[in-house]
Amino acid sequence: YIEWQFESDNVEDIEMLPIMRTDITLRSENRKIIIDTKYYKEAFQTRYDKQKINSSNLYQLFSYLNNQVTDSEITRNCEGILLYPSIRDDFMYSYKYKNHKIRVMSINLNQNWQKIETDLSNIVA
Repeated sequence: YIEWQFESDNVEDIEMLPIMRTDITLRSENRKIIIDTKYYKEAFQTRYDKQKINSSNLYQLFSYLNNQVTDSEITRNCEGILLYPSIRDDFMYSYKYKNHKIRVMSINLNQNWQKIETDLSNIVA
């Protein structure tokens, strides 16, 4: 879980903050990846007739990345992935915020499980 990095003079105020629970957090000695999985009929939202990344999903991942940072280099370089299922059109968008690599991508579920396993492994390779 991730705690908010808010401060308050009142302990009760801090106790009112919810704990952030990621869907998946992968850690190794020198790498940390937070993966937030989503499942919607449509992965994107439409704004002014243009497809856009769902802003609330991006805010959630952004909040995870910002609030998990400590003095540790592994947290300052933590990667974030928004992962959506797809059955036909795959996508991947890559960004960087400070030292954080951020990807918004899909995994094709319309294939045999061995290929799905390989694709999932490649995401974190």
